[in-house]
Amino acid sequence: MTPNDYITKNYEHLKLSCKNISKGHKLSEDLLHYVLTEFLEKDNVQEIVDSGSATFYIIRMVLNSWNSQTSKFHFDYRHQYGIRTQELFDVPYEADIQPDTELHLEIAKEAVAELDWYSEKLFNTFIDEGHTVSSLSRETLIPRSSIKLSLDRVRLHIKKRIKEKTQES
Repeated sequence: MTPNDYITKNYEHLKLSCKNISKGHKLSEDLLHYVLTEFLEKDNVQEIVDSGSATFYIIRMVLNSWNSQTSKFHFDYRHQYGIRTQELFDVPYEADIQPDTELHLEIAKEAVAELDWYSEKLFNTFIDEGHTVSSLSRETLIPRSSIKLSLDRVRLHIKKRIKEKTQES
């Protein structure tokens, strides 16, 4: 059986396994596609399928990709859900725009302007160009950990300012 035939035959089972491993997270099917792409790129993929251990191998890859915070899947997919513009204002993605979102946006802009030049430039580049932490690191040659730390500090500063300003009102 070819690797593609194996995947076609077992796709629903693998999809259900991913859903169970991720506890129904909306990224479960993305996780499966990510792992299957990696699996098909292996040099010994035909040997794995022929040995009958492909299901075990793929499920193990899914577990590792989902649970490890250092996996490529985590950095490419899960990690980018860490800082999003709308999360700065605690507005869910699916929600309609809240009446106070405009106020929060103005407060956030003011808060960013209060920052040192490095943090302000880094944050604005991150938001304006739609980067993930990894892509910003590649573009600027600044280590990922430094970018993540700076963006976390900016996010906390913005949340603090929003909380202060909304409590004043």
